[in-house]
Amino acid sequence: MAIREILTHRYESEVFFNKFPLISSTIMTLIIGTFFGYLAPFGTNVLGISLAIFYWQILCFIGTLIFLPMSYFVPKYLLRFHLTFLARFICSLLIAAILMSFIVTYVTSVFFTQELNFIKRLSGEFPRTLVIGSLLTLFFYIKSYINYQKTKEPSQSDGLIQMTIMMLINL
Repeated sequence: MAIREILTHRYESEVFFNKFPLISSTIMTLIIGTFFGYLAPFGTNVLGISLAIFYWQILCFIGTLIFLPMSYFVPKYLLRFHLTFLARFICSLLIAAILMSFIVTYVTSVFFTQELNFIKRLSGEFPRTLVIGSLLTLFFYIKSYINYQKTKEPSQSDGLIQMTIMMLINL
């Protein structure tokens, strides 16, 4: 294992276990769900404001429970295949989006009474879950990375800069 992989692995472990406390992630998820519910995208405006907010809060909360652990455990598992960090991260997002597509399809069928083929609805949900889940996961990851850098002492900043450069080179 190269030094950059060890540094990246150590950073990922510290970020997941120390910087993603359940309460903070839950509150942020509920705020984002409320924002999406207020905007009512993808036809959720027919539900009314309160049901749209509830619908999006459920989806954002479940999405957080799927995407954040997947963005940690799948790249950790894929370390043995010597893939770059970006390739491991994209694989984790794709797997999480597939799982989330099934859940979104089910939750949508509970809130809406549209008669569509399950496979057709599932294929329509995959791109949406991939984009929204990826953006939210990237947001949490960047927020966590910034907090991680703020907690380090100034003498360790050179090591963080080198680690950041090595991560960017691997992209």
